[in-house]
Amino acid sequence: MIDLPCETIRTDIEEVCAMFRTALLNIGLDEGAVKLLCFEQCKLTMMTDNYDGETIITGHWLNPGGEQCAYLIRYANGTMFAEQDVLLPFPTDPGMFFEAVEVWGKSGALKYEARLLPAL
Repeated sequence: MIDLPCETIRTDIEEVCAMFRTALLNIGLDEGAVKLLCFEQCKLTMMTDNYDGETIITGHWLNPGGEQCAYLIRYANGTMFAEQDVLLPFPTDPGMFFEAVEVWGKSGALKYEARLLPAL
């Protein structure tokens, strides 16, 4: 069972949201090109990890149409993985489509990566 203060969970999720923003700006998207996520919009649930039986926290963000546009998993050991849809042409290469940005790691040491597809 996970024994974390709510403030730790909030701080971790806010750090992931900040990393999404950093990633989008560093990759070259204009401010406002993608709706930025915040903790208050996140729908949190606790579940049991089928692999190790530990409690994990999942978070989901919905777009205005009610469809999931981002998610987060926080494992009991503090490792996190999150993904946010971008769904735009890649800003520096018109031959690529920017599908999503992924964030992973532990608080204080998060990393990000763009997920690209060839444009059709």
